[in-house]
Amino acid sequence: PFRFTVWVQDQRGQESKRTVPYTVAVIRNRDEKVLAQDEGTLRLEPRWLKVEFLFHPTGGDKNAYIKAGDVLQEDGNYSVRLSIEGKPYGTYPFTVKDHSLQLQGRQRREDTDPLEYLTDYVSGGRYRSWWITKAR
Repeated sequence: PFRFTVWVQDQRGQESKRTVPYTVAVIRNRDEKVLAQDEGTLRLEPRWLKVEFLFHPTGGDKNAYIKAGDVLQEDGNYSVRLSIEGKPYGTYPFTVKDHSLQLQGRQRREDTDPLEYLTDYVSGGRYRSWWITKAR
């Protein structure tokens, strides 16, 4: 499945653990079409927590998840938009070219100091990852 990972925290600084609603969507920027989405609740704490989202096809089976190939089939600019408690939390833009996610920022080896380069794989190279900077 197409997976999006983000780190979140409760910035109120309280020691509570609270459950909050979220919505997350994959958007094709050209026409603002929502390709896939998910909604639910997540638990916030004062420390950073890793959250992984899987996406359901818009208007499709809520028990099915989109695959990376569903997003990579059309070149263009896309975004993942995340809202927490009904408020925008972040927009994460990415580009698909030649049916592949394009590296950006410090993942681009040709533009980056070797000491600051971010590797594009995790788990010993078993899985490829793309680091996307939050736009807002």
